[in-house]
Amino acid sequence: MSKPAECVEIIDRMTVQVESLLAIPADVLPEMQRGDLESMQGALRRFRVMWVQAPEPETIPPAERHRIGHGMRNTIGVISGYAMMLLEGMAGEIEDGLAATVDEINTASDILLEYVNTHYHSNFT
Repeated sequence: MSKPAECVEIIDRMTVQVESLLAIPADVLPEMQRGDLESMQGALRRFRVMWVQAPEPETIPPAERHRIGHGMRNTIGVISGYAMMLLEGMAGEIEDGLAATVDEINTASDILLEYVNTHYHSNFT
């Protein structure tokens, strides 16, 4: 059960989306929202490194596979957490266009979580 290449494409798309949001001028994007997006950007970078460097799941013992998966799940949780905070207005009300992009990022993080669950938290041996 090899890691799908699609995962890196999703991460790259999410990264572009976050970068486009961070390009919004400071007078339009409040500082708290910018901070949340910067934190999301950092988590995306960490996840990308984890995913690319992780061995193929079938080549490692279950305990190691689960340890790696746990680290990736935590990082995805950071991405999802910041997305939900933005969508719920915890950093101030966000514009519709921004909300749509953040919602796409949140949906993509769910897809990444499914990949991690399938490839690193499944019970195959």
